[in-house]
Amino acid sequence: MSVQPSSPVKTYFDFIKNLISSNPFVQQSAVIRERVGSLEGFIQITACLIKGKTLDVFEYYTMADGVTKYRYNLMDDQKDVLARWDNAPHHPEISTHPHHLHLPEKIVESKKPSLSYVLIKLSDFI
Repeated sequence: MSVQPSSPVKTYFDFIKNLISSNPFVQQSAVIRERVGSLEGFIQITACLIKGKTLDVFEYYTMADGVTKYRYNLMDDQKDVLARWDNAPHHPEISTHPHHLHLPEKIVESKKPSLSYVLIKLSDFI
């Protein structure tokens, strides 16, 4: 039996999983869905954070363009949204459209964040 080399998409998703699991706010994380192709794929992860917070991560990744669709959803212990960064095209009035940030009382401009950025910003909400 031969061992297949890891695809670049799998390598990226392994990096994402490690980035989440090594964050000091993360107590536990689990991959909910993952599809790895040779040129594209998606991953969805739920991370249980300290103080009862939860971070849900979704990324669609292509070799050609990197992360093309994303959702980083931070919730409190009642599952109310504290912050959600996403690029769903449902707020064309935002100047950074389609990228935006949902906060409890408003939707604001946001440049396309990386997961690393979101993990750093957790300290603003915990």
